[in-house]
This record gives sequence, structure tokens and C-alpha cells, in this order.
Amino acid sequence: MWGKLDGDSCFLVSAELDTKQRSWLYREFKKGNLVRLAPGVFVTLHDYQQVTSQSGQRQIIASQVAGARKAIVVGRSAALLHMLAEPWPPAHHEQGIPSVELGRIDCAAKTRHGRITRHPFEYSPHVVFRHVSTGVWERAVTVQTEYGEILTASIPDVVTQLAMWHARDKGLARACIAAEDALNRGVISWREFLPEKLMPAFASRAGNVVAKEAFNLITPWSESPRETELKLAMWEAGFPPPFQQVVIRRRDGRFVGRVDFLFPCGLVVEYDGVAKHTGLLAQDSKVMASSEITSNEWLNATSEIAPLAQEAARVSILRERERERQIIALGYEVVRVDRHSFRDGSAIESIGQRLTWLEEHPRPFMNDWNWTAAGKAWKQCGDQDWLPA
Repeated sequence: MWGKLDGDSCFLVSAELDTKQRSWLYREFKKGNLVRLAPGVFVTLHDYQQVTSQSGQRQIIASQVAGARKAIVVGRSAALLHMLAEPWPPAHHEQGIPSVELGRIDCAAKTRHGRITRHPFEYSPHVVFRHVSTGVWERAVTVQTEYGEILTASIPDVVTQLAMWHARDKGLARACIAAEDALNRGVISWREFLPEKLMPAFASRAGNVVAKEAFNLITPWSESPRETELKLAMWEAGFPPPFQQVVIRRRDGRFVGRVDFLFPCGLVVEYDGVAKHTGLLAQDSKVMASSEITSNEWLNATSEIAPLAQEAARVSILRERERERQIIALGYEVVRVDRHSFRDGSAIESIGQRLTWLEEHPRPFMNDWNWTAAGKAWKQCGDQDWLPA
């Protein structure tokens, strides 16, 4: 077929065609056999109808890049190409076509007074052009998609962009969830988020206060996107930072268990998602969004999973309950959070009530507790690597 970007792409780009081929292209478009995704970029009706929701977004992004040229994918569009997690509900659940964010070094215009103004080019109603620095361009990476290779901003730059450009649209949450998801999956190392790596990106940039706040909240210890959301909710509620991934032992050193969050007063907070009970099985399409399913729901989903997997999940949950019983016997208090209590706000309310009570009524055997943690859930003024606003 004429005009494809490369062997893996399904796009027809009019700029790459001669006059005869271009005439054919527009005739097919008028007949309804082609769909125009961007100025000068078309796809066959068959290919357009075969995509899934997220794949459809990738198709739109790829088509806009093909039409724009000399642009890299940035912001939320880049996060989607990197397959980074995002706050619930995800973008493909939203109504309408999301804007595609593209970055250009020259996306600025001088006024007659010599000042630089950033503005979107008159290109497409579904495209927002962003000004990016030379450094962002040089750090860009190639992402392989079903529609070909696409030049995309690096993950640390994407995290910065989410915080700075989307402050009114869960920008802080988007940045933290994307970063901690990438860290948890090993897509990027923690060294990429150290201050000496980040400071050049913050120099004289609008919104860098929000971006610095995001990086003070990011840690490499959250094990699921919903765990990150719970952490952010506790931060927004004004709680002191709990410790994450805490190993609790008996006084003699015997291992009892590992918990998601622990406040020094003895309050344990656990996000009760199915991922910890099912592992890779959570990727099954019937039990997608693992952290959106509680343990009880998983136990009732007997028709969704093979019998062996059901039994493995049941054993895991029984062990979890036994671990909780032993932790409570040592004098700790446990608050479990599931998707329902998190979304309706009752979980944060319960945590706040128990936290206040335990701080006002310290446990007499606190000195006998034996626990170690990966670190604080977020950085405060005075902590190592804390970034001042």
C-alpha cells in the first residue's frame, strides 16, 4: 500500500505520495474507505475498526506524529506510550478523544517586543504542541508500538511534564503514580530521580514548584498504582509520613510479616488488592485492574479462574489473615483498605481516627516492637534529597 511510514505502520501519509497516488488517496477518502486521523495522515477503515481503546489512542498519537514531523511525544501521550499507570479511572475510560501532546524545540514565537510566548500551533483540534528544551529532545527515547517506532520523551521528563502541565487535572497524582509504577516494574532506576539528575529540568520552568513537590512524594517502594494513590491520600489528609514496606519481627527476631505502611504509633495500613494473592494471574482480562478487586471479591470469583488458581488465591488469603492475627497479637492495630473504602473516603477517615487515638494513647509495649522499613512514604524538610520549593 502506498505511503506507509515503514513496514510496521498502517498509515498513509500524503506528503510521501506523488500526484497520482495522492489523487487516489483522496478519492478513497471521499468514498469512505479511509479515515483521516490527522492532516495528510490516513488509515484504512478496516485498520481503524480493529483497534482496542488503548490501541486506538496509540494509533491517534502515531498518526499525529506522522503528520507533524520534527516533534516528539510528551506529557500524558508519552505516559500512555510508555504504558505507565495513571489515576483511576484511566484515560481510555474518559469520553471523547484526548488531546495528543507533542513537543517541539521551536514551539515558541517572538513578539515584536522580543518576548517568547509559548502557544499551540494551528494544526489539529486534537493536538497540543509544547515547547521542550534541547535536553528533553536529546534524552528522548524510541518506543516501539504496533504502529511503528515513535520518538518519545524519557520517563523522568514525562513525570516532570505531568506534574507541571497538568496541575489542574490530577497532575501531582499522575506524576507520582507514573514514576512509582515505572520504578516498581524496573523500567527505570531510582538513580534517575536523584536531585542532581533532576535540577537541570527544573531551572526557570513554569510549574516547577509542583514538580518538586511530586519528586518529594515519589519513593521506589510502592508495589501497585493503588498503593501509591493511598499514600497520596494520606499525604493530602495531612498525616505524618508513615514508613513503607515494613518488616515486623518478634522480640527474639523471628519474622512475622511485611506490611504496606506503618505509623510509628503502631498503626498498620494495608491495601487489600488481589495482586498480592494472584501474581501474574491478575493480568487475565477477566480480572484486570488487579488493585481494583478486593480479596472477598476474588474469593467469590470462582467462575473466573482455573481451580488451581482459585485454591492458590484462597491459601494466600488465609495466610494473610493469619499474618494479620499475629501482628495484632504483638500490639499493633491494622486498618485494611479496599477499593470501596478508598473511593468513598471512609478508609482515610478511619486511618485518621485511629491515628489520633493511638497518638493520644500510646501503647505501653512500644519499646518491645521490632521492625525495620524500606523508608518513609514521602520526604519532608530536613530529609535527605528533599527538594525545596
